[in-house]
Amino acid sequence: MGGGSSPMDIFNMFFGGGGRMQRERRGKNVVHQLSVTLEEIYNGTTRKLALQKNVICEKCDGTCFFVCF
Repeated sequence: MGGGSSPMDIFNMFFGGGGRMQRERRGKNVVHQLSVTLEEIYNGTTRKLALQKNVICEKCDGTCFFVCF
């Protein structure tokens, strides 16, 4: 292949390999214990889980104490 392209370019285009694309930075995984019975798992029972996430203000890097909003 000419033009400086690699045979892996098509693979990287679909699967994001090689680290060429900038990815969004992720935080740590959140773990929450939830008790369910074997019957609930078998029947596909669903549950709602509400979480809160604290974020640092992008305008002032967290120094504003509610003034930026």
